[in-house]
Amino acid sequence: MASVVYSWLNAANGSSQRNVINVTKGGSNAQIKFVFEDMGGSGGNIDYGLWSPPYTVKINSNGEIPWTLNTSEVPQRVDLKSLLIHELGHVFLGGGHTGYSGSCMHTFDSYAVRRSIGWCVENVTHDYYDPPKNVTLYNSFGGNGLMKVDGSQYSIPSSGKTFYWRQSNFPHTLEAVNNQNVDGYVWVFYKWVKGSSHYDNNIVVTINPPASSTVNYTANFDPTYTVNFKNSFPGVGNAGTIKVNGSTYNVTTPDFSVESGNTIAAEAPYQQYNGIYYTFSSWSAGGSNPRTFTPAVNTTYTAYYTGSLQPVTITSYSGPAGTPVVISWVPNPNNNVVYKVHRKIKHQSGTWTGPDLLATLPNTTSSYTDNGCMFTNGYTNDLIKYDIRPYYSVENISAPESWVTVFGNGTFVPKRIAIASGLLPTENSLGSYPNPC
Repeated sequence: MASVVYSWLNAANGSSQRNVINVTKGGSNAQIKFVFEDMGGSGGNIDYGLWSPPYTVKINSNGEIPWTLNTSEVPQRVDLKSLLIHELGHVFLGGGHTGYSGSCMHTFDSYAVRRSIGWCVENVTHDYYDPPKNVTLYNSFGGNGLMKVDGSQYSIPSSGKTFYWRQSNFPHTLEAVNNQNVDGYVWVFYKWVKGSSHYDNNIVVTINPPASSTVNYTANFDPTYTVNFKNSFPGVGNAGTIKVNGSTYNVTTPDFSVESGNTIAAEAPYQQYNGIYYTFSSWSAGGSNPRTFTPAVNTTYTAYYTGSLQPVTITSYSGPAGTPVVISWVPNPNNNVVYKVHRKIKHQSGTWTGPDLLATLPNTTSSYTDNGCMFTNGYTNDLIKYDIRPYYSVENISAPESWVTVFGNGTFVPKRIAIASGLLPTENSLGSYPNPC
């Protein structure tokens, strides 16, 4: 009888032999009882044995059944072990008979020897006492990701990865792999979901056997977007500086990581670059300046600018009496800036005339000699103003007017030189200083 019990125990415990179930031997505490009892019957109407739920096997001892443990005596005698295997199957499985005639759980046949439980019934028994659990694991961002299971790292496809574990194999540990770089985004873990319900916020969790045969666990991640900033100066492109979260950076800025739902602040400042003054016009993503961005993809935010010019700084506009008027200035460093020299004249007791465009000078020029006017040793004739006006060809813009009145040394004032009509041009384009005119 003990060997029959252990046959079923082995079936229940499976190949792992994890002692899914145990039995207590002997005494009133015995979990399985075998009872020899006169169950009556005669001829073809005999119950050879009977199981009485939950744990009792009754063996008919009416004196008419020729029991044997020697299989060579079958079918003249009835194999007691085959009966015990059959009836104990009812105890372990709690069910009825199978339709397969070769199974030990087919309706008992006194003329057959069925001492083997068989792989099919054994698997059923093992599944009954140590049910398999199909645990499928996912990452919320889909495929090409990773996850650690019981300390070992696995690739998790978009269809999930399923582990087949017996109930006795539990518990298991799952660990989300944080900051994975998948499909161009860095993914930051924030919670576990079991089925469709929140499970845990810890990156490492322990899972116990589920009540159902299948269960899904999903590591949920938020994407982290890669964001940077640049400027767009007309005709120049990306140059200058920009402020991000209060700090100033040369553009293009370094990459900033912004987790989904979070924000990043930027400001496009008024700035001077290579002699041109740039004022913010618009963002590529729209909005005011400064502004806060909430990225939803990896992106570059561009600040668009318009340029402007400031008047030149005059460094000298005086000279000895009798010499032509010479005006000097600090040159603009931008090679696309030229200088347009304008002049106004007020004759004695007259009104201002002009302005006249005297010359367009290249960027390398830093002074202009007006051969049409000279310094005198007193105010006798003309008062003259000059405007050295920068012009930026890339944006077709000029600096605002900025006139200076020219005086001579001491009390000298300039005097207009009388030149024959037609000999004094209204505009000179000079390639370099000094003026060849």
